[in-house]
Amino acid sequence: MTLSIQNLKNAALHLETVFASALDAMVVTDAQGVIAVFNHAAEQMFGYSSDEVIGLNTSILMPMPDSLHHHLYMERYIETGQARVPRKGREVIAKHRNGETFYVDIAISDVHVEDGVIFTAVIRDISARKAKEEKIMRLAFFDQETGLPNTYYLIDKLEYFFKQASDDNFLILIYIGDLTNYINIFGCQGIKDVVIALAHRLKIQLPKQSLIARCDSRHLKVIYAPDKGEQVCAEQLAKQIQACLNQPLEIAGNRIFLNAYFGICQIIPQIHTVKSLLDHTDIALHIAKQHIAQNYEIFQEKFESTLHRRALLVQKLYHVMENLPFELYLQPQISLKTEQIIGVEALIRWQDVDGMWISPAEFIPIAETIGLIKDITLWTLKKASTILKDWQIAGQQHYRIAINISAQVICADTFVEEISCFLAETQINPRILELEITETALMLSLDTAVKNVAQLSALGISISIDDFGTGLSSLAYLKCFKVDRLKIDQSFITNALMNKEDQAMLAGIIEFSHGLGYQVICEGVEQKEQVLLLKQLGCDEIQGYYFAKPMLHTEFLQFAENFRF
Repeated sequence: MTLSIQNLKNAALHLETVFASALDAMVVTDAQGVIAVFNHAAEQMFGYSSDEVIGLNTSILMPMPDSLHHHLYMERYIETGQARVPRKGREVIAKHRNGETFYVDIAISDVHVEDGVIFTAVIRDISARKAKEEKIMRLAFFDQETGLPNTYYLIDKLEYFFKQASDDNFLILIYIGDLTNYINIFGCQGIKDVVIALAHRLKIQLPKQSLIARCDSRHLKVIYAPDKGEQVCAEQLAKQIQACLNQPLEIAGNRIFLNAYFGICQIIPQIHTVKSLLDHTDIALHIAKQHIAQNYEIFQEKFESTLHRRALLVQKLYHVMENLPFELYLQPQISLKTEQIIGVEALIRWQDVDGMWISPAEFIPIAETIGLIKDITLWTLKKASTILKDWQIAGQQHYRIAINISAQVICADTFVEEISCFLAETQINPRILELEITETALMLSLDTAVKNVAQLSALGISISIDDFGTGLSSLAYLKCFKVDRLKIDQSFITNALMNKEDQAMLAGIIEFSHGLGYQVICEGVEQKEQVLLLKQLGCDEIQGYYFAKPMLHTEFLQFAENFRF
């Protein structure tokens, strides 16, 4: 059955009506891309009237370089006769008459006729949808305060770097301290300005492929991706980042210096997962925060076992605090003038249920950080008072007993009152009780430490500064404290016999201490030659393995009875 001429005219009129009333833009071109039909929706979308564009190439609707690529595509089609058209639709960028670009979805169909091919494009403006998608993406993958990529974006990028299977990249975790101070100086905008300024500084100094992400208010994560052919080791990178962080930032006309720490981990796709990599940089940063001399740490495999050991000891400490299974060992202190025992240092020891001894150098710092050190200190004092009472009952000589006091304890507002109650309760003569305090403890809270030391001295308790010479305090601070004795750290005596500089420092400390009216005791004495040297230099007392290791109370009584210098 064939259509009549009238039916064909009706069909053409209907098709023209469909084109004109379609909500989507419809553009019909020939094989060369010359526009033949440009419907009303297309006029609205592109800003051209149909009269303006009919007869022109569709490249007028495309931005560069797409318009150039379109010419090349049409030339290739004319040569080969092969068309590759997106029948199902694809997202492309279109150009409005005013030059602005916008996203469209385009589907093209081709119809072969006697004299060639006709292309029909159905085009839909999706710029509103793309704007929503972009907004959602920015909410999901970018920090809303600074505009920097966030953790989710960083993780996505890490997956990409893992697929490269290259060992040349690094992950850096930066901690920015003192942010509260910036709020006080610059207001609520301060933190944002500091983070943006630091990110800008890093971006300038890092290779182009690197990424800087803000993970929370105090942390930046950096993927360091070196330029092609560039080789950098972790230590070199650490020095580079350290130099960057040490430079002042310009904020609102002010120069500020950051108190920042960072951890570095090399990205090794063969052994890492994203999670393990993030964990390793966390570990490196955690250790970096404990440093004094430098503000960074490069991850090493041994760190994991160290932190695992620490976590285990935390649990053990919490578990044993009910029954406090510690022992108090005593190490004799000898007067070089009388060559007699004049005191002991009380040293805490802990034997675990499995029979292994846990060093106080390991568990005491942990007890300080988790808030258990006060209970351990009170246990030590009570145990020492029991020993003193035993001496009294047995008619033994009362030796001075020295107890190490933590920085947190000596600087507590209630410590003096607690010691006063302890003396009243136990009836211990305060003259034979000595509290050993490190230099760093005294500097933790200077005003409180000065007040508490003065009040403890007023109670009759002796005060000594332990590990003297290893702290960072100024010697000028010593005049603020009422101190009876300085205890020279063993590092000064270790090489004094062979090293004249160490010997000169040792002599200087002893002379300086005597000038201030302090007695001097040196610990870590292990050789007879060291004893003779210290006696020659005028040291008052010594302590160390040359005479005795730390021992139980009963062993000490026997040692004291048979002691000969």
